[in-house]
Amino acid sequence: MLRGATMLAAAAVPPLCCTSAEAPEKSLRWEPGRLVVNLRQAGALKSAGGSVRARNDSLKRDLLLIRVSETEFAAMNTACTHGGAPVVYNGRRKTGQCTSLGHSEFALHTGEVIRGPAPKPIQAYKTRLEGDLLIVELEGSFS
Repeated sequence: MLRGATMLAAAAVPPLCCTSAEAPEKSLRWEPGRLVVNLRQAGALKSAGGSVRARNDSLKRDLLLIRVSETEFAAMNTACTHGGAPVVYNGRRKTGQCTSLGHSEFALHTGEVIRGPAPKPIQAYKTRLEGDLLIVELEGSFS
């Protein structure tokens, strides 16, 4: 009986499988105070439910970019505020989710903690769509 209970409990734990693909470098243009993403070249951001990671080491920026729907986007930092583990998009729950065992979850547009153990919100950024370009405002963010 205990063996079956252990197997059932293990099945309820979400797998730690998730990563976001890197956005193609040619799709990103880092400008003062903003990131411009060419959606025609951005791989997974071409369709709803897709997400990519946009990283610029010299600017110390590492963002998760998410296409929630055809016209809705979200952007947030990729490091969980609990322990720094990567945060990825959970399309089923429409949240940013930590890949560590604590599985903290964050609201996509505000970065607010939905479920801990994260002690504080994650940095979230305002986004807007201009034709085939996604504009991520790196100044004047939500959190």
